[in-house]
Amino acid sequence: MAASINHNEMRNANEKLVLQQIFNNRLISRTQISKNSGLHKSTISSIFDSLFDKNLIVEVGEGESTNVGGRKPSLISFNKKYGYIITFDIGRRHLRMANFYMNGQLINYKSIPITQNSGEIILSLIKKLVVENAINDTIFGLQGIGLSITGVIYKNKITYSPFVDFSGIDLATELSNEFNVHTILENEANLSAIYLRDFIEPNNPQTYENFISVDIHNGIGVGIIIHNELYRGIFGGAGEYGRSILIDRENKILTEELFSEDALIAQAGQLSHNDALERNEFLVMYEEKNPEIIYITKKWVKNIAQILYNLFQIFAPEAIYVNSRIIFHEAEIYKDLNSELVALNSPIPTNLIEPKKDIEYSTLYGALALVTRSILDLSDNFELTFSN
Repeated sequence: MAASINHNEMRNANEKLVLQQIFNNRLISRTQISKNSGLHKSTISSIFDSLFDKNLIVEVGEGESTNVGGRKPSLISFNKKYGYIITFDIGRRHLRMANFYMNGQLINYKSIPITQNSGEIILSLIKKLVVENAINDTIFGLQGIGLSITGVIYKNKITYSPFVDFSGIDLATELSNEFNVHTILENEANLSAIYLRDFIEPNNPQTYENFISVDIHNGIGVGIIIHNELYRGIFGGAGEYGRSILIDRENKILTEELFSEDALIAQAGQLSHNDALERNEFLVMYEEKNPEIIYITKKWVKNIAQILYNLFQIFAPEAIYVNSRIIFHEAEIYKDLNSELVALNSPIPTNLIEPKKDIEYSTLYGALALVTRSILDLSDNFELTFSN
């Protein structure tokens, strides 16, 4: 019995290794997998049969023969049409959604304004969008749902949500029961970090095993990757930097109440006598060189630099990625931020990475990666590279 169990465990481990090789390479042969993995070709062929039966892989042509001739090798690819995954980003003022094939290829994207903070209404809207955006060109249809949440997630349940009232609502269970698929919830900053780990940009292949992703939007959240694994802390509470306390003599003030994007825009709204000022309007005022807006933005940048400096001192990461739409849209602000960080004269290197062009989609892609890993049973221990 023990020998049988060991054999099954070995077979399962080898199958995951082969599937990882196929997933990470657009086209690959048995011979190349054998070289990469150290597995014997006969073992790989047996595993291929299993993966073909599951419709996880497809044969897509022939490669080049070797210098000594012989048969051309068959080329194998991960079957992106196995199924599709839908992901959602639940923000303070928006609900973003995207459909993906399982290799990471985007099918479609939508952004819907949110005017109410009712969890029941948002759940109903998500169910409606899942039905309306069904994809019909895959073998097994919908395979999973991923949700990005501003707040704290523990054991796939929301334990803290500052902007949307999800009291008494078990999102994962509701959606899993409705659609009979994997449903995974995760904090937005954590998903941004997963995206940065799992999606490689063709023109920038530099990757890090220890880094931090700082999301500065409605609040301030931090996603922490240590040795290529996401660090969640106890009860999923790691990275809630915005909830850290600043002590101003008699008053205790949360960091994000002063230094989030929302806080900066609210301050600009007070100066312009517009309590409903939006981010785009703020950016227009900045581009028009409004002196008051320039002044408060420079002060804001100094404070963000101090936050980043503190994170470098606490974690000593290889790099920190900063995700902020304001910083992304204004290259001058990023340059000022980097200069302010350098001026703080850190005793350890401060490798600051500017926001990515697809910052709007990072949480959606991160949720895709998380759900795909769950479906394929490939944990963080398996390095996966998704298409983008």
